[in-house]
Amino acid sequence: MKTTRKVSINWFQQEIDDPDRNWSFIEKQGNLIKFLHNRHQWYYYPRMSKVCDFPLHVDIEVSAVCDLECPMCPRRHADITEYIHMDIGLFRKIVDECAEYKLFSARLSWRGESLTHPRFSEFIYYIKKIAKIPNVSFLTNGRKMTEEIAENIVAAGIDYVSFSVDGIDDVYNMIRAPLKFEMVYNAICMLKNIRAKAGKSRPQIRISSLWPAVAQDPDKYFKLMKPLADKFVSNPVKDYRVTSETKFKQDYICQYPWERLFVGSDGRVQPCSNSIERLYIGDSREETLAEIWKGEKMEKLRKAQLEDRSNEYFACSRCSYKVDMNFNEQFEKDWSGWDPSILAQTVEE
Repeated sequence: MKTTRKVSINWFQQEIDDPDRNWSFIEKQGNLIKFLHNRHQWYYYPRMSKVCDFPLHVDIEVSAVCDLECPMCPRRHADITEYIHMDIGLFRKIVDECAEYKLFSARLSWRGESLTHPRFSEFIYYIKKIAKIPNVSFLTNGRKMTEEIAENIVAAGIDYVSFSVDGIDDVYNMIRAPLKFEMVYNAICMLKNIRAKAGKSRPQIRISSLWPAVAQDPDKYFKLMKPLADKFVSNPVKDYRVTSETKFKQDYICQYPWERLFVGSDGRVQPCSNSIERLYIGDSREETLAEIWKGEKMEKLRKAQLEDRSNEYFACSRCSYKVDMNFNEQFEKDWSGWDPSILAQTVEE
């Protein structure tokens, strides 16, 4: 079944860097031809309702544990009672299958802070040096970025690391408490210096921020952070309090079921990052990812998306990505005097 309706791809995150730097960020990760082919599939397969034999990308949650409680984080709504680290044996099973199917990209993050895993360095060595997955990244708040871990990241050849840096100075300190801006700034400096000493271009360093936090003083933010970052992206502020009365986009089709799988730290698999209800479609401890990807549960979900029946799934009916809001207006709005404490109000029930 194919759709003639438009599927919006990557519409919820904005690149706030100049095109030359964005291109350099891609180019310096290597595997350019494979990347361009993957991006073609990424943008057009959801629009064509085309399903590959294997996901285009896999998110592997090496740890569901987090060392912060940020006010805007959807973890506050996550339907999960136990946050654990992934077993390395399970990780190898998942990664070996990804290598067998020649997966292009994997991200070692989801709901937790990847660097909390005590064996993180073993994970990245295995996925890059043994399995040789072409493009591997992870997200971090930087709090546990030690010199040893930074050296291992460079040595393993991780392709990019995305640091969450929501504003600078007092704005950052309020949002990311108890972490201080100087701590994450120094962590990024350390990683970049170790990369430079090794004569490497990887990992490329991406910095992600909530736009209202940057908008307090964009000139100061970019002047301070640009020497450290290879690329900037920004996210709007989202209200995760989705209810049955929330106005949704009309004819919304999610891109995820044709792109990626999310493997939780316990091995259970979801088709998306939504944690309001655990939308399990399989278990990687008992099934292969290929079986899950082409399985009956996933096919039913895709069909429901195409037939405008996605709200039959509770997680889809409460998905904040399909809320009818113009995120571009957030980037055009005057945020002078914005109070970061408002973030807590957008996620509390």
